[in-house]
Amino acid sequence: MSIVDPKSYYKGFNIDFDSNMIAVNLIDPGENVSIYDIWADAFSEFNEVNVCLSGGIDSQFVCSVLKQLNKDLTVYIFSFIWDDCVFNSPDVVHAIRFCERFGYQYNQIEIDYKKLLESGEFLKTCMNYKANSPQIALQLKMLDYIDNKNPTFLGGDVPMMDYNFKTKQANTIGVAYLPVITQPFLNYALANERIIIKDILRVTPESHFLAYKHFLDITVKHKLVCSSEQAGAGQTQPVRTLFYTGLVSNIIPPLLKNTGFEILKTHLAKQTGIYNEYDIQYRFPLEEILKREDWYYDKQFKLLFNTELEHIKNSFENFCQNETKLKAVELYNFIL
Repeated sequence: MSIVDPKSYYKGFNIDFDSNMIAVNLIDPGENVSIYDIWADAFSEFNEVNVCLSGGIDSQFVCSVLKQLNKDLTVYIFSFIWDDCVFNSPDVVHAIRFCERFGYQYNQIEIDYKKLLESGEFLKTCMNYKANSPQIALQLKMLDYIDNKNPTFLGGDVPMMDYNFKTKQANTIGVAYLPVITQPFLNYALANERIIIKDILRVTPESHFLAYKHFLDITVKHKLVCSSEQAGAGQTQPVRTLFYTGLVSNIIPPLLKNTGFEILKTHLAKQTGIYNEYDIQYRFPLEEILKREDWYYDKQFKLLFNTELEHIKNSFENFCQNETKLKAVELYNFIL
């Protein structure tokens, strides 16, 4: 397979770092065009693909989409090690069950996360790909363990909105984090001449439009929304699950959000009696070093929405304002 421009799979948005602007690109592909049609065309140049499967619903969805597109999948499941223990073991077991139930070939790989954090290699990864999160840096490091040049997919985010029941206003979710969560994967792809697809729903303006439209349809059908007054880790999972299953994908939802970092943070807090020991030891020192770099993303980006997204947002807001049976997701977050 000839290497194409990795940027061609990140067309659903554009980030201008000089002006701190994120433009959301949506194009209505017209009637009788499905999001699977868009993906089939976007991924037509390759057949063999890799998927990093965390065990969560986002990467499960990616596996399901690629299988329906008749791609030849190799799944990679990563065990994260801390003092010789797998701290993301619930996700690893869940990922293995998913693969065995739906017939995916998979490889298991261990990464000693503690060793990575305490070495210069971790900081080098952040610097090379402009990542300012320990979690994102670990995901980038995972890509180094895949020893072929086939396109590699990871779980992304659902283009979503939440609703404020007090102000009666809708807000987009996740767009402001694209420079921090998604851009480092494009940086990795460009630096290593590989195709890395982090956000399958935003690969083109057309897929981005259909994703938002599907989100609106799911909201109208199920009358379930995320409340902006109760934002927190894992709150979006019930809505994301409905979104994915509504696109006819095989999903085994875990009981709750559990990337392993929640377990690790709890472990370190119990060891020291300090609730944010993980941040004190690793995240805060990393941020202090990276803040010296010109590219460090500690700024507020202005969001530029085109008319298609504004129309969908207005439709979502009007529905929420007028639907008498509207329900908010209610989850209590026990996680640190």
